[in-house]
Amino acid sequence: MEIKGLIPAMATPMHADGSLNLDGVKPLVDKLLAMGAYGVFAVGSMGEAASLSLEERMQVVRATVKAVDGRVPVLAGTGFVTTAETIRMTRMCEGEGVAAVSVITPSYWRMSQEALYRHYASVIHATTLPVFAYNLPQNTGNNLDPETVGKLYRQEGLAGAKDSCAVWENTKGYMDQVDDGFCMLVGEDTLCLEGLKYGSKGSISAPSNAYTYVMAAIYNRFVAGDLEGAQQAQDDWNFIIRRFNAVGAFPGSFKLTTSRLTSDVGPARAPVLPADEAKLNELLPELEAVAAKYRP
Repeated sequence: MEIKGLIPAMATPMHADGSLNLDGVKPLVDKLLAMGAYGVFAVGSMGEAASLSLEERMQVVRATVKAVDGRVPVLAGTGFVTTAETIRMTRMCEGEGVAAVSVITPSYWRMSQEALYRHYASVIHATTLPVFAYNLPQNTGNNLDPETVGKLYRQEGLAGAKDSCAVWENTKGYMDQVDDGFCMLVGEDTLCLEGLKYGSKGSISAPSNAYTYVMAAIYNRFVAGDLEGAQQAQDDWNFIIRRFNAVGAFPGSFKLTTSRLTSDVGPARAPVLPADEAKLNELLPELEAVAAKYRP
């Protein structure tokens, strides 16, 4: 299956005590697909991968693949601080039914572009699965430069990338370095339409766990040739995510909105603080008014 369109970075359902709620995966998956998702990305940043052990991540990946049941592609986040652990989880995903793995740049240690190149090249050559690079420098401290992405694509077979750095020149730079065989996915919600105009295949989005159909409308209208409608959907989506951000810190804010508007995914794992439920209640009428224009 082709990886394209809107792909929610799926929340990981948890119980109140922070333990995994694997029974919550299927209701969430079913609702996301019913609202127009073209795929799901399990255990990414929104899935709290940084707070999960390798074994917990694999439990969520397996539950997600089972819940999806072949309807759309499943991407799995397999990035760790070390190359060895990244390769270990990536290999564990082989045979599990995932379409590709998404490997976030290593964090904590400050990496040169040569170090990042060697890291990704090692992962690519250690697996039969397509490997996507995931760039989130504001969290990891390491930016994957466009030239490095281009080199990884041409020389090592990097399949694609998710760029969430929120700097258009970096995202555009990735696309300037590759051709149509590369699957570029925009990770900054406000740049979804800009990316599509320039040649991206779609977007991976955390806030689209709620009001999935609003963001899906950006892609659907664009591919239908309705640029004016796509711009309106992008403007409305920008409004919605600004309001979401007022509810609390990531990922707690988006987990609360997901629980209220899509399916119960519980709180974020500590030390992330709970989001402001009273603030969400205050904002909900205006959110609903905007979303109603796109509701299937």
